[in-house]
Formats: sequence, C-alpha cells, structure tokens
Amino acid sequence: MSDLSQRETSASSPVWDYSFRPRSVAIVGASSDPSRPVYFQFQQAMINSGYRGEIHFISRSDDDILGIKTYRSIQDVPGPVDYVIAAIPAATIPHLMRECVDKNVRVVHLFTAGFSETESQGGGDFKNRLRGKHSHNWAQLYGSLLAGSGTQL
Repeated sequence: MSDLSQRETSASSPVWDYSFRPRSVAIVGASSDPSRPVYFQFQQAMINSGYRGEIHFISRSDDDILGIKTYRSIQDVPGPVDYVIAAIPAATIPHLMRECVDKNVRVVHLFTAGFSETESQGGGDFKNRLRGKHSHNWAQLYGSLLAGSGTQL
C-alpha cells in the first residue's frame, strides 16, 4: 500500500490513510505572496516534499501559484479531494465545511484562529456553528485536525 495509486479507496478505509497518504490535497486560502505562512508552511512544503499525489490551490485572487492552476472553491476541483488544509478566517470555515461535505472530502486541517482560543464572543459562535446539528457528520468524515495553541472544538 505504499503506492498512492494502489491504496484502497473504499469507504471502509481508515481515516488515517486519508490523513497520511491522501491521493489529493487542496490548500484553501493559497497565496502567491511568499511572506504569508500558508505559502512556505504548506504550499512550498508540499511541492518540495516530493508528495506524489495531486496538489490543488484554492484562491479567490490568483489564477496560478507556483506554476499550479488555482480554483475558486473546493467544488471547482475536478475529481476527488482527500485532504483539505484551510488557511482562511474562522468566519468562513462553516461555509467551507459544507463544501467539503458536498465534495466528500475526508480530512480537513484547520490552520486558522478565531475559535475558542480567542476571548471574543465571535470565536465561541463559530465553534458552536461547527458543533451544530451536522458536526457529527464532519467529525466522522474528517477527524478534525487543528493547528494553533488553545484551539479546541
């Protein structure tokens, strides 16, 4: 199972396969600005790592980043997306999660701030929206992976 093309892709595959051996990764909030953390921590790192799957950049402001065509949303990406890295404001995460459910994305990695780690009322509201009536579906499909000290769902 070391070859991505031979990996089992049935619904019975453990979420860990999608986390550590995804066939395709989409980076939402991709940027052509090399000073932004998403650029060097995720975009450039994915390319330089030798990752053999498909890499998709989601950007509303760039048409091409690092020689890779960008898409405006997860829904625009042709084919399946196993793993999404979301480097976007917390306020936009609930909309992204709905798109990911529709696209059958298996893992969403939130690289954002503005949930419960902030003292603001808005942070708690966003967290509660993610914990809403459909959050159990997201947790089953994605196995929430979060980056950021103090962020808890």
